[in-house]
Amino acid sequence: MKNVVIMTFFTLFISLNLIAQEANPKQKDKKVVEKETKLEDPVCHMKVKKGGKITTKHKEVEYSFCSEPCKESFTKNPDKYIKK
Repeated sequence: MKNVVIMTFFTLFISLNLIAQEANPKQKDKKVVEKETKLEDPVCHMKVKKGGKITTKHKEVEYSFCSEPCKESFTKNPDKYIKK
């Protein structure tokens, strides 16, 4: 009888764990979305939000920056900061 009770609790625990994992698939998706909405400042390599206010275009590519000084550095010599 003791083994049956232990097995029942064990099975219940595993089942609830699986249900909890299936009920929360957005947790993984949220991490993917965060990665896709973050860009890297080409000057200081900080993470910046996509669509931020401090941006500039160079050769039809838009670059985002964490600050105006980083944008100014890039504007003066963009080829120094562009990865090839």
